[in-house]
Amino acid sequence: MKFQSFIISLAFIFFIFFGCKSNPVSAQGGSIQDIFPLKVGDSWTYRQKDFDTSGAVGIDTTGVISVNGEETYNGFHAYHYTIDSGFVLLYYSGSDLYSIDPSSTFTPEIILHYPMNIGESRVKDTTLNGTSFRETVTLLQNSEAVITVAGTFQAVHFLTVDAYLFPNIADTVSIVDTYYAPGVGLVLAKNYEFINNKRYVSRSVELQSYVVK
Repeated sequence: MKFQSFIISLAFIFFIFFGCKSNPVSAQGGSIQDIFPLKVGDSWTYRQKDFDTSGAVGIDTTGVISVNGEETYNGFHAYHYTIDSGFVLLYYSGSDLYSIDPSSTFTPEIILHYPMNIGESRVKDTTLNGTSFRETVTLLQNSEAVITVAGTFQAVHFLTVDAYLFPNIADTVSIVDTYYAPGVGLVLAKNYEFINNKRYVSRSVELQSYVVK
């Protein structure tokens, strides 16, 4: 399975735990800080399910993501976005949210951009281990109802399509729907993959509870 850069807003989510309920939150307008809030003491408990091609659940687990530290990184106020004992640094710059693994030699990477116009897409081409990939992120809705264990939210809906990039051909290998609620963050994600040109849900990540200051 290939990279999905925003998964740091989802890669973190390979680890996931549980707790409270919320009232619906409106998703009118807003900024990157609204849909992906970061303050020390914030935490999110998620349930992750992995499915096989028949729809059967292969992995069902929960885990906690938290913000438990902050520091200055290249002049930006950065936050420790922690899973288990490891963390990445996240920081805002204008309408972009960046991530960087402080233990790596990689450069910071944009994992989310907002606001955008409905139907607007952002395209990024990347080469990894000699293979070229294209990631296209499109804003589908600014306010879409999403029901989770943690509550019902009016969320911002993004569609991310990852494809192997061959000369003049983009071969889709993964599609991800992600939903971010203002004042809360990521509330739901669904990953779709392809087998024999048929799309199936390979992973879902659902918010169970959260504490956002």
